[in-house]
Amino acid sequence: MPDERTEVAGVASGSEFHVVGGFVPGDVTAEVGIFDPATGTWRTGDPLPEARHHAASVAIDGDRYVVGGFRGRKFDPVDTVWRHDGDTWVERAPLPTPRGALAAGVIDGRIYVAGGEGTDESLAALTAYDPDADEWTELTSMPTARNHLAAGAVGGKLYAVGGRTSFSNLLDATEVYDPDADEWTELAPMPTPRGGLAATTLDGRVVAVGGEGPGGTFEQAEVYDPAADEWRSLPPLPTPRHGLAAATLGGRLYTAAGGPEPGFSFSDALEVFGPQPK
Repeated sequence: MPDERTEVAGVASGSEFHVVGGFVPGDVTAEVGIFDPATGTWRTGDPLPEARHHAASVAIDGDRYVVGGFRGRKFDPVDTVWRHDGDTWVERAPLPTPRGALAAGVIDGRIYVAGGEGTDESLAALTAYDPDADEWTELTSMPTARNHLAAGAVGGKLYAVGGRTSFSNLLDATEVYDPDADEWTELAPMPTPRGGLAATTLDGRVVAVGGEGPGGTFEQAEVYDPAADEWRSLPPLPTPRHGLAAATLGGRLYTAAGGPEPGFSFSDALEVFGPQPK
């Protein structure tokens, strides 16, 4: 990346990988970096209206959303939701509960937001956003309250993985939400308990990468197969790190930024897993 960052949000939009906000050395940033795999180059996108870290980002029909996060170095949770429609950032209806270190996914054109950290507490709340109505609906909470978790949507369901309730209490929880039934089911636990990880989906599976704990950062990349309810390991990250962004483009998994050491550390790493382009 052009700069070193950690605690970023990341999303694939169109044919590009967007890395949003986060910490840079000494400050919080509103900058958006955009990587184009076709040219192998970065460019700068429209900055957020205000600097954010520990936010979530998703894309729907070419529009990018940035949801929640923390403001400043005091980790103040926010309820803000911004949408970028290709021209500018526009504020939308706020989250029902301010939160950072949350997870989000898209199912049938709606944004589902799970967990996170509010004011000194880990959250189990699940809420869904309807872009057409510009409104949020509160749904059945997760079985496990947690922050610094990750999520991916596969087959019309939301999979929430990992996370923590404190820096030393790392979780292996894997739970799936079915919107049709409005209910959660506990699944096979993730092999490596961790918080501060990132997740994306690849070939109908959920891939969890990186993370941190008291012993350091994680290099683990593990993939969950919903059809078999089982996890397996992938080759490890070349650069272990937490607070990174992950997204899938063209059948390849991209990871960017993140901290190579627990806490405030920074990386400009961009690493890719998958078949080499022909």
